Amino acid sequence: MKISIGVLVATLLASASASAQSSGIPVGGGPGGVPFGAGTQRGLQSVNNSGQNGFVTLFARGARTAVVVKIEGSHHALERAAIVRGKSCDTIGSTVAAPLADLAGGISRGYVPLAIGRLTSGNYLTVVYANASPSARPVACGELYS
Repeated sequence: MKISIGVLVATLLASASASAQSSGIPVGGGPGGVPFGAGTQRGLQSVNNSGQNGFVTLFARGARTAVVVKIEGSHHALERAAIVRGKSCDTIGSTVAAPLADLAGGISRGYVPLAIGRLTSGNYLTVVYANASPSARPVACGELYS
């Protein structure tokens, strides 16, 4: 039985799209690993001379929020990420409001149990740490605001 390359490609794309949709978090080629213009997107800036910059994108999902974090310049296979209480990346606190999925290959996708309105109140930061250990230093930070 012969399968055309076009059918094979279409099948692979459909299965990839289905898995992206089943998680409820959009996947795309725009900034931050999401479709262009999707969600509420804020920048992540390098801290501690890491050279790692990127984006955090939020998607409202009722009482919870889908969060995508994507950074460039990642030096490690796994980096820890979290939503932290704070108002400025100049003074990153240690009070974690919600842990995020570890970044693998520079990207993290997951959900936090906080509504998007609360996350964008100006009281939270997205912080990426140098590795997955609890004592890792911050390497990127982004302020969440409306």
